[in-house]
Amino acid sequence: FQTTPLAHQMAKDSIIQHSGGSDGVRAQVYLDLKTNTSFVLLTNFEGIPFQKTIKDMISMIEGKPYDVPKKINRQSIPLEDNFLKRYEGTYVFADMNNLELLVEVENGRLVLFQDGEIAGKLVAENETTFFEDPSDEEVFEFIINEEGGYDVLMGWKGVKLPGVKK
Repeated sequence: FQTTPLAHQMAKDSIIQHSGGSDGVRAQVYLDLKTNTSFVLLTNFEGIPFQKTIKDMISMIEGKPYDVPKKINRQSIPLEDNFLKRYEGTYVFADMNNLELLVEVENGRLVLFQDGEIAGKLVAENETTFFEDPSDEEVFEFIINEEGGYDVLMGWKGVKLPGVKK
């Protein structure tokens, strides 16, 4: 991997990196000009927590602490529909090109809709945290905002993305 003087000037904190991909294919190229270390991460497995894997790989290279994946087995708790209704509404995720997810309550679950299609059915881990797959790290965490309503943090591919209620 060759770098040019221009690439050196463009590197923030001596790091050059690029991510990309599409459905089922993800890629990351990383180069640290100070330490002369680099890696390329390629995957065709959609379920990998890609951003967390990159962060952990950088920590390994730098000799910093990192997390070893652990088996997850979330347990759901029942919550009444009347309680869950506080989370109903449309949430906008600016970091995902203003993705809008509609949340509705159905039989003790939060149902997510994207463009009129069901995108997921979540159960409660506790009163503010919800998940779909008990073996997955990804969750929806509802947080009280300054107005006393709720916003959400969506765990997705190892990143927590904020969503604001419309």
